[in-house]
Amino acid sequence: MESVEERVIKIIAAQLKIKDKARIKRDADFYELGANSIDITDIANALEAEFGMSISETESVVTWTVQRAIDYAAVHKKE
Repeated sequence: MESVEERVIKIIAAQLKIKDKARIKRDADFYELGANSIDITDIANALEAEFGMSISETESVVTWTVQRAIDYAAVHKKE
């Protein structure tokens, strides 16, 4: 089974059409990876669906780094 980190990176790569997952650095924010606000919403929705969780309205997903997404999913997943 894939780890939380692998699953989050797979989602980000798919949403942003990044073929080389090695380009996805843990300290990069979504904008640095080429995302726009619609992409970020799509990433958040995909994370919620994948991990059966809700991302709190108080979370500012637009400022998240890849590592923040991994950490949030690890803590809040409903598997």
